[in-house]
Amino acid sequence: MSMTIEKRPINRNWVVSVITILLVIACLGTTACAPKSPSTEIVFGALLPLTGDLSASGESTQAALELAVSDINGYLSNIDAETRVRLIIEDTGTDPVVALEKLKSLVKNGVKIVIGPDSSGEVEAVKAYADEENILIISHASTAPSLAISGDNIFRFVPDDTHQAEAVATLMWQDGIRAIIAMYRGDVWGDDLFQAAKDNFEKLGGTVINGIRYEPETTDFTVEMEAMDSNVTQAVAQYGIRSVAVYLLSFEEVVSIFNQAQNYPILSSLNWYGSDSTALSNALIKNSQAAQFAIKTNFINPMYGAESGPVRDNIKEKITRDPEVYSLAAYDALWVAVKACLATQTKDIEALRNALWQEAESYHGTTGWTVLNDAGDRMSGDYIFWVLRDESGVFAWDTQARYEFRPDSVGNLVFESEPLLAPELKVLVVHSYHESWGWNQDIQNGIIEGLGRQGYTEGQDFELEAFYMDTKITYITPEQIQERGSMALDIIREYEPDIVFVNDDDALKYVAVAYTEKYPDDSLPFVVSGTNLDPSIYAPIKSLETPDGTITGALERFPYYDAFALGKRIVPSASRIVLMTDASSSSTFVVDTFKERYLDRVSDSPLQIIGPIQVTTFEEWKQKIAEYQTKADLLGILTYHQLRDEKGNVVPAPVVVDWTVHNSSLPEIGILTFHAEDGFMAALGVSGYKTGIYVGVLGGQILGGTDPGTIPILDPQATDIAFNLERAAMLGINIPIQELIAADVVFQTIGSTRF
Repeated sequence: MSMTIEKRPINRNWVVSVITILLVIACLGTTACAPKSPSTEIVFGALLPLTGDLSASGESTQAALELAVSDINGYLSNIDAETRVRLIIEDTGTDPVVALEKLKSLVKNGVKIVIGPDSSGEVEAVKAYADEENILIISHASTAPSLAISGDNIFRFVPDDTHQAEAVATLMWQDGIRAIIAMYRGDVWGDDLFQAAKDNFEKLGGTVINGIRYEPETTDFTVEMEAMDSNVTQAVAQYGIRSVAVYLLSFEEVVSIFNQAQNYPILSSLNWYGSDSTALSNALIKNSQAAQFAIKTNFINPMYGAESGPVRDNIKEKITRDPEVYSLAAYDALWVAVKACLATQTKDIEALRNALWQEAESYHGTTGWTVLNDAGDRMSGDYIFWVLRDESGVFAWDTQARYEFRPDSVGNLVFESEPLLAPELKVLVVHSYHESWGWNQDIQNGIIEGLGRQGYTEGQDFELEAFYMDTKITYITPEQIQERGSMALDIIREYEPDIVFVNDDDALKYVAVAYTEKYPDDSLPFVVSGTNLDPSIYAPIKSLETPDGTITGALERFPYYDAFALGKRIVPSASRIVLMTDASSSSTFVVDTFKERYLDRVSDSPLQIIGPIQVTTFEEWKQKIAEYQTKADLLGILTYHQLRDEKGNVVPAPVVVDWTVHNSSLPEIGILTFHAEDGFMAALGVSGYKTGIYVGVLGGQILGGTDPGTIPILDPQATDIAFNLERAAMLGINIPIQELIAADVVFQTIGSTRF
């Protein structure tokens, strides 16, 4: 049999909140995030180095924050909210003393949450005051490990420099460097990064010789160059020119250092390594002599990496150059800060601090997942190595390598110039549904993200293929479903994946369970998602708590109580909800479990339940919708993808939604996020993307050596709240601002893309 795996393109820039929803209760003056009237402002501060040694970073960060404010206020305008976000930007001059003065000025203006400062020296200078005055500092670029302190008011949306040190030490060692002479700024950033890199390099077996520390105010580096020349000459005599390198930790004074270093032949004859503070340096590009020295010495610089996207492109267009990644971190930091502020609606610093952690954990923005560690710093991330090139007389930065950080293990160094090799691992995803069903893409995107969080990158560490059983629309008879399952088993044997993700009940039964029973000695792991039934009914799964085999994963349990409570909040006068669903086998199981787990157990339901009512045909659906216009206050949407027309064919879901929203005056509450995307007013239900992340993380753990039989099969409670504003407008309903703030995603029009 020839393998026929159906492929689905993956949207790399899809994010759970699609730059999330935000906003609106205000934070003004000393009341910070306490509730105010809808017409007030949310005021934040920013401490940026618009002048001084980090002025280039300040320029790109200012552009990023102005873009964030524009995007936030654009959203507010779209939902007809009067609230707006305002940002007060102060120039620190890259000076710690000035940074503290400017912070005090912001506090006098009532600011309680500040983005920045940029450098670790500035953060160190403002830390004590921020802690004493209950001010939250959210730095987008500070990385000194000594500032990673649990329980303080300092948050940092980048990893600390222990990660960067690991990356640069690994590159040096792989380049054949066995001895380094470091030259570094005498501040908290330079001291910390030098020590971290020293520790990592020596751990690999390297030698660090006589580091040269200079004061940040230094402009003439003659003394330092003489010492460097002497130290390098001695090291080369002992280790050889190809085994010795210079490690430079500087800001924009790198230009002066290079212009003086070029006068020493031996300093021009070996490799130099830099840091995130010289990566993408605009000052180097503008100075021809310094740029030529950087090229001659293969000056390579690691910087925390982020994928390209519209935010980066917009900033680049504004400043006419590649922006530093830290400006993108500032963009994300402001969104998370606003979410935290509005989620708490309080000026209590402890509540704000906790909310910031929680919002960062769920936010996936332009720099990816923003989850923080116990010290309030970004947990991890990859590093990109940048080198300067001369492109026909024009100097430009280019990528040369990438260091992929992996939790609890050694990272992976990948060179851009190396021929692309096929990834070592193969991942297969088997979906029960047809290819065009959006839930599949959400699950699959989440799986990729979850694997990434465990250090596995698609295209580099693994390749991914998908097979769509299509047992809900096309292949619906028992014989056809069995045949599609057999096809999946044949694909597994031919493709030889390292792990298989199975989505929904049919894929569990006819693929994961069937394969395990057919090949009991095969240790191929399966990770299930979207299963409504109890998987332990199958022999290969001993129990949910301890599967004791090769199958594990996630249950799908709908949050009915929360969904009904949402409907009651949106329509306070509502007391009755009629639940409608099609009559497919999956829907029947959902109905049965709803009766068992909700109707028979819940005594304090927010709404009186009518149904669930199952119908087979679209005509029956129409009749029931019309019948309950006066018998119910809300319409509960369970499933509507298996309704049949008079010929027995499945009616497309968009047709069902279109008829319903134009012939019903009942506000709808769905149990899956895409119900709102399709056009129903609201949904509180299982998130395909978040569920995918959960099982993807499990898959990464299994690939890393965890026994799937020891991983419990449980409900990850991965839910989303979603609204459709066009449908709400049709119904004459103004969704409360607080609900929009709490939502994970809002759709502007029926059948449209997400905000």
